[in-house]
Parts: sequence; C-alpha cells; structure tokens
Amino acid sequence: MFGLYNLAFQAYHSAKREFGADNAWLYYAGGLEMASLSAYLANIETRKAVEYLEESISCYLNHCKMPQFATRATLLSFEFLKDIGSYSEAARQLVRMTSEDSDLRSGLLLEQAAYCYLYASRSMARKYAFHLVLAGHRYSKAKQRRHSLRCYRQAYQIYENSGWSAATDHIHLTIGKHTASLQQLEESVHSMAKLLGPSKQPPVQQEMFLRDYILTLQQLNKTSPHLDLVLPIPQVNQQSIQVLLGTPIDPEKPLGTPASGISFHESRTSIARWHKLEEQILSLVNNNVTLVFKPLVCLFSSNNSSNLPVAVVGEKICVNVELWNPMNIPIHIQDLTLEVKSSDVTVEPLPLTSLTLAPDSKTEVILSTVPRSSGQVHIEGVCYQLCSSNREDLICIPGTQKFSPSPSSLAVQVIEYAPCLQIYFRNVQSTVLSQELQELRLVLKNLGSNPIRRIFLASPTPALFCLSSSAPCSPHVTEVPLPTALAPGSSYILPLWLQAPPEIGPASVELLFYYDSDNVGDTKSKLRYRLLRHTFHLTVLSSLHCSVLASRSCASSQSTPTVNLRLQVKNTSSPQDNNPVSTVIHLDHISLSSSNWKLKPSSLPHDKISLHKQEVSHSLIQAEALTPAADPNVSTNSTDTISDIDLSGGRGGPSLSQTPYHNFLLKSTAGMKVEGEDGSNYGEGALITGTTAFKGKLVVRWKASVTDKAGHTREAQGQHILSLERLDEAVAFPFIPALNPLPASPVRFFGARPNRNNEVKPGESE
Repeated sequence: MFGLYNLAFQAYHSAKREFGADNAWLYYAGGLEMASLSAYLANIETRKAVEYLEESISCYLNHCKMPQFATRATLLSFEFLKDIGSYSEAARQLVRMTSEDSDLRSGLLLEQAAYCYLYASRSMARKYAFHLVLAGHRYSKAKQRRHSLRCYRQAYQIYENSGWSAATDHIHLTIGKHTASLQQLEESVHSMAKLLGPSKQPPVQQEMFLRDYILTLQQLNKTSPHLDLVLPIPQVNQQSIQVLLGTPIDPEKPLGTPASGISFHESRTSIARWHKLEEQILSLVNNNVTLVFKPLVCLFSSNNSSNLPVAVVGEKICVNVELWNPMNIPIHIQDLTLEVKSSDVTVEPLPLTSLTLAPDSKTEVILSTVPRSSGQVHIEGVCYQLCSSNREDLICIPGTQKFSPSPSSLAVQVIEYAPCLQIYFRNVQSTVLSQELQELRLVLKNLGSNPIRRIFLASPTPALFCLSSSAPCSPHVTEVPLPTALAPGSSYILPLWLQAPPEIGPASVELLFYYDSDNVGDTKSKLRYRLLRHTFHLTVLSSLHCSVLASRSCASSQSTPTVNLRLQVKNTSSPQDNNPVSTVIHLDHISLSSSNWKLKPSSLPHDKISLHKQEVSHSLIQAEALTPAADPNVSTNSTDTISDIDLSGGRGGPSLSQTPYHNFLLKSTAGMKVEGEDGSNYGEGALITGTTAFKGKLVVRWKASVTDKAGHTREAQGQHILSLERLDEAVAFPFIPALNPLPASPVRFFGARPNRNNEVKPGESE
C-alpha cells in the first residue's frame, strides 16, 4: 500500500515458506500469488514472478480445488506474460483454465487465447481461428449469440478460401442460425446460401442445409415481401446463354412434321454452309447484282450481339439456358419462366411447370415467351420456385437468377407485322434404302400478318430432291411454284420427291426456304426477307449395287452398230442388318438415256426379277445406234432419247421421261469408273475418241418389299443411274471395293448358236 514493493516481496516470500511447511495450501498459494505480484511491481526478474504464479495456479487446482482462485491467478499471469512478449505461454495457460463448469468463462478465456496466438512472435493464424471457433461455440452454449457471432465472423476471415470445406460449412451454418435468431435475416440468407454449392458433406446434411435456407427465405419474404430474392442454385452458365427468334406458333393442329428450324448447337461448318446457301438465294433474287452479303441472324449470343435482335408479335422468343446443380442431392424446380422487363410490351410467358436437376449435373432448358405488342423487351433472368428435396414435406420459395452477359444480346426489338411461314412434311420415312425415292407432301402455311409473295428452296445436295412442277433457277436454288401469293392464314400443298443418299449409315439432307412479302423493296423494313431451315435425318440401309460394261458386239455392222451391255445387279442387304428383317428387291425397268443409242428388245424374262439378300443378277442387254426413223418404244426428251425395257411383268408403269424419274436423271452425276478391259484406269481428262465414245446413262429402276422386326412390310421404290462415257470401261454405282469386278473376257452362253447371217438372236450373246 505504501509502495514498498521489495519489503513486501520479502515478507510474502517468508510467509509462503512457512505456509508450505505447515501444509496450509490455500495460504501457501495466496502467498505465492502476492509474492509474484510484489516481485513484478519491484521490477525484480519477471520470469521469477511468472514461476511463482505458475506454482500458485497448480496449488489452487490440485491441492485446494478452487478453480475461481486459479482463474484469478491465471489472469494475473496472463498480464505478466504479455508484458514480456510470451504470448504462446499465455495462451497455453488460458486454455488450461477452460472447463465445463462455466461456458461463459471458458468462452472468454478461449477468445483471449486466440488473440495471444495472433500476436505471438511467430503468428499462428490457424490456431487463432480454431480457438475463436471454440470460443464462439462456448458463447453459444452460454446463450451469448452476439459474442458467438463476432467470434465466428473473425474466424471466417482466416478460413475463407482455405479449401477447408468442413470448417467453412460449420461457420456458415452457425452464422446463419445466429443471425436468423437475431432477426438479421438478410445476412442469414447470405451466409446459408454459401452452403448450397460443391461440398463434401453427405446428402442428408445437404438436404438439411437446403431446407434451412428455404425456411429462412420464407421468413425474410414475410418481413420484406417486395425484396427481389436472388437464389444461389441452380447456377446459370452465363457464357452459354443464347436467344433464338422467329419460332412460329401454330394455334391449330399441326398438319404434319414441322420444319426443324435453327438448332442451338450448330457447328461453325454448318453455319457457314447455311450462310452460303443464303448468299446463293440472295444472288438469284437480286439478279446477280453484287452486294455486300450480310446474313440474316436469328440466333444471338454474347459472341454476336452487335445487332439488336428483331422479333415479331405472336412469335416465340426462345432462350437456351444451361443450369448446373452443384449439390449432391436432386433439386426440384417449379414454374420456371423468363424474367422479362418492358415498359410498353405485353408478354405472355410459357412456363416450364416442373423440372428436376440430377445431383452434380448440368441440364439445358429452353424457355420461351411470346410478345403480344410491339416495342422493346429486356430479358433479365429466370424466375422459378426452389423446392426442398423431400417430396413428402415439400416447401418452396420463389426467386430469380440474373443473366450477366452483354446487355445488348438480351434486349429484343419487337415489330408488329411480318410474314411467317411454317412448313410441314407428310409421309416422311426416316429409315430408307440407298437411292430410294419417296414422295412427300410439302405443306406451306402462312402464320404471319403479311402475304407471302414468293418462296425459294436451296440445298447443298440439290440432286436429292425435286419439285414436280418446278425447274431449277440455278444449280442449288429452285423456286417453289405458288398459284398466287400465300395470304395470311392460308396453306398450300404440293408434292416433294426426296431421294436417299447412296452412302450407307446416318445421313442428313438440308433444305433452306427463303420467302418474302410485298414489301421486299422497302429498305427501311426490319425484316426484308425471312428464312426457314429443315434437316431430314435419315438412316440409309444398303439396297443395290449395279455395275455395267459396254463393249462392241460381234453382231455389229457398219449400217447398224450394236453394243453389248453386261449388267450386274446385286442385293447388298446384309443378313446382319439390325433394322430390316427382310429386304426383297424387284427389278422394274431398265432404261437408257442417250442421244446416240437405244435399247433393243430384250429376251429378259417379263416376270419380275426378285433379288433376296446377297443375290446377284447377271443380264446381257444390247443397244443399237439410233436411226432417223421414229420408234414407238422410244420417247424423246430434250436432246436425249429414252428407251425402256419393262421388267414389271406386263404391268407397265411410268416411263423414265416422266416426273420424278427424269428430274433426278437430269440432276444426276452418278456412276463411278472402275477400269477398262485392259486393266487401265481412265481419268476424267482422258481423250474420248469417236470410236470408243458411248455417252449414255443406264437407269435401273426397282421396287422393294422391306419387312422390319415387328413384321410390318412397306413398299419402296428407287433408281440407280450409271453414266457410261466410253466403251470397254466398267462403271459401278455405288462404289464398293469388295464387290467382284466384271469378268474381263466375253461371257459365252452354250446352247443355241448364231445363225449364218451372223445375227444375234434375243437371249444369246457373242
């Protein structure tokens, strides 16, 4: 009391020895404590004072069983140790004094120990954060949520971005619960939202996280009903957002298979191919006037958002969104729609009523909305209801997810008037035989508000389709014949013939339709023309392989030159084909289109020649040079003469000069040169002399009966075209290297012999 600290130290030092000798442990511990304090105030060695306090604390705990006095001595030692900078030892003593007797006292000591670890000479940040979490837990048990919340917030500063997911999940959950009990609901929602992501927690724990989050959001929604709730799951892939315009809506029953239109997932090669077709159509429409080509864009993303998209009233605006469920539990979503903002446009959303996202998966969804008036709309995100994973006790909360790509790609200008063509296809067969011809019905319907004046059709494979009443305007473009302008709401039906490609396997036939209205010359119009795409996805099965060799006949004379055509036809359908069980092909007609030759009457049987799988037919046909005299069995079309051999058993049938057979004949460039009789391979640039030139196309028309596994039988027809340019040159179509080549030596039939006039009778060969 008088400031005589040295004298006091001596007195306490003597007293504590006497108390120790008498085993008066309580007084002994008190003497040690006071001696330590006197030594510290007298500036005697601080380490000795600390040792006295350490012994005093041990005596209070072990001999006296009085933790309150031990706590007092510990706090005094804590101040001494801080003074000499021994923070690690101070933290050890504080942690030693924690117990289950008092949660509040333990929480206080743990918090102070955490600060000691932070201020140590070698900072121990992880021990600091760990002891703060322990302190927060003891504060929570003592019902001191504000102190507990402070400790957890400070600890999170260390564990954030540390990769310790279990620790951060515990901190987020505790902060969320404490802030919810303190009515700090916005912070609670923000903290719990961090639990709804990639995690190593078991599914049961994640279901609890989701349920707690939804319940907290419901409380926040009651207190702040006008708050815009942004939900953390599912997450939106902002880079994959695409906007598709120009999708028509037919309020009536579909008239067939609608045109496929534009796909959200088109390769650059496919896009370039479509743009090339569009450029060819525009070149034809503009009378080959050279203009700067700028393709019509209907699919917008962050990569091509330079132009403002233009939509039409009554047509769908489709948005492709990729949703990611990062959790290990399924997510249930209801009433998923686009969030569209506009001050002057009325929109009609088309909601997706229910959607379940599998655990840790990405799902693409297409959301649509229909503008009902003109103006400008902004697509800001998606709205939906997030539901708990427990279907028996389902709870839901409404919320949104915002889009954040380039703003211009999600702003759409809506105009009121434009033509809108919808196309339907009828009688489409997706599994076909190679070179099969199928007659479709093309249904054109104007769903727009303006009449359609003209329609053009383009394809990268123009040889695979034809319109019966239209001639090609250019190699790749054909004008669709319309009797009059197609008025709004009206439809028109016309036949469309489609031929399967010769290649076996999956195949695609692409068609691009161009159409415009009476305002095509209006340069201020937002949509001067419009496009519609369609792709036929076919599965092509093998049918026939044909090969022919033309050689000069021994019966040929100078007045009547004659050529032998050795034709080999094979049914290449394999018994291992999975699709058809049975494919029987009947040869129907053999025709020759040439300006120099015609087929002679054949001795081939008039009954049908039927080929089952892997069967081969060998035929010898003769052709003679044309004479000026008219022939009733020969029909002339353009500059070529067409002659037929009927193999249909006397039933007749359409001639090759009729539609669609002649249309495909004109477009055909089929036929592959194999090799000549001497084994040489003739290139395209080979010189064709007058003595070896033939110049004709041999057409093999056929019909087939195809039976599938279910026992259903359908009838098919097709034609193979072989282009013969010169004699003694084998031609095959389609080219199959494994097929046995035609024999190089002449085929000789034994039996009836040629007469003395050196004429070959029907059915005989040289």
